[in-house]
Amino acid sequence: MSDNAQPIARDAAAPQADAELWARAAYESCHPEDTFADLKRRALFSKEARGLLRDWMAAAQRRNAVD
Repeated sequence: MSDNAQPIARDAAAPQADAELWARAAYESCHPEDTFADLKRRALFSKEARGLLRDWMAAAQRRNAVD
């Protein structure tokens, strides 16, 4: 290994991806008739869906902060 080797840092998007995975699983277990992907699509044009998506992602991020 060379002298100027840099430590490999975890991708900055990884915590967001981890939060989304948890939010997806939790949302789909609470809403078996709906999918998280559909919620994300609806959030593009619906304030209610956007708020629901924001709340699920906030819960997931709080959960990840505790872990």
